[in-house]
Amino acid sequence: MAKSRIFQELEKLLEQAENIVNDELMDYREKWLMDRDFRTQTFETNPDCVLTIKGMGREIPFFPICNRTALGDPNFILSAIRAAKKFEGNPSVDPESAREVIVKLAKLYQESKQVV
Repeated sequence: MAKSRIFQELEKLLEQAENIVNDELMDYREKWLMDRDFRTQTFETNPDCVLTIKGMGREIPFFPICNRTALGDPNFILSAIRAAKKFEGNPSVDPESAREVIVKLAKLYQESKQVV
């Protein structure tokens, strides 16, 4: 008996959801964003290489600006811009800090598009 199209679509969506939960679809360059210890270590070792967002009385490491692989990929920078924009309305984040990060990322995005 053949599966209905709706059932096939549901299976596909469930598989995608499971992959997201298991981090299988996450770009390897984005995984560091989820690894708090690695972000903190990188920021403490070389703070000039990390864009930060100010929030809750401290600086939160956000994006590696010394990572050549990340900076060479406009799509990766674009996903960082989308993530940073989600912080704009967050009351625990300094709005000016979030805006600065978005502006810097937009500049990096334009530069990466010229290289490609």
